[in-house]
Amino acid sequence: NKNLNKLQFEEEDDDFSNIIVKNIKLSEIKYDKQSIEQYSNNLFKNKNMLNLVKDVTGLSEDVIKECKIGFIESNKIFSLPMFALDNSITGLEFREPENHKGKFKFLAKTKGYASDVNKCLSKINNPDKPTKAFICAGYKDGYAVYQYLKDIGKENEYQILTNTNGEPNTARALEPHLDYLEKFEKVIICLDNDSAGKKATHKVEQSIPITFYNL
Repeated sequence: NKNLNKLQFEEEDDDFSNIIVKNIKLSEIKYDKQSIEQYSNNLFKNKNMLNLVKDVTGLSEDVIKECKIGFIESNKIFSLPMFALDNSITGLEFREPENHKGKFKFLAKTKGYASDVNKCLSKINNPDKPTKAFICAGYKDGYAVYQYLKDIGKENEYQILTNTNGEPNTARALEPHLDYLEKFEKVIICLDNDSAGKKATHKVEQSIPITFYNL
C-alpha cells in the first residue's frame, strides 16, 4: 500500500480511524471474542504466516495460541488482542508481515483503546494464583517473558502486564490499580533499556507508592 509507506505511526497515538489496509478501515475491524478466535484460527490455518511469527518471535505454537495472536485474512495483517484486567477486550494491535523496518512490525491499533484509563493495564497471560507481577514495555516483550516462564515451568507464578497506551504512559496505566498490585509479593518492572524506557521506569518508581524490583 503506497499510502502506508509514506506514514509513520507511534504506538501511543490513538487516531487510526482513517488507515485503510486492503480497502478496509482498521477502525472497522471487529474485536469481540468470536472474532478474536477466528483470527487465531486463521493464523493456524496459514502455515506461512504462523511460521513467520514463530521465526521472528521465538514463540511456541502453544504460547501463540494462548495469547490469541491472530491473522486477519481480509487485511493480511496480524492481530494482537488487548485484554484488560477484567478480561474484557479493549482493542487490537496490528502488525504487518513485513515492511521497510522488517518482519512482524507494528502498524497501528484500533481506535479508542486508551479511552478508559482503568483498562489501559493489559494482561498477557492468565495464571491460576500468581504471586508476582511482571510489567513489560509491550506485547512482544510480554509474550517473550511468558515463553521463558513456560520453558522453566514458572508460568503460573507470574502475572505478566503491559500498558496498551505506550511505554511512556506506564505510570498512568498503573495508578488506578494500586490495590491490585499490592496483593503481589513482588512487582518486577522491566521496560526498555533505552532513554525512553529508563525515563518511564523512573516515573513509575517516583509516582507509584509501592516497591518495584528491576531486572
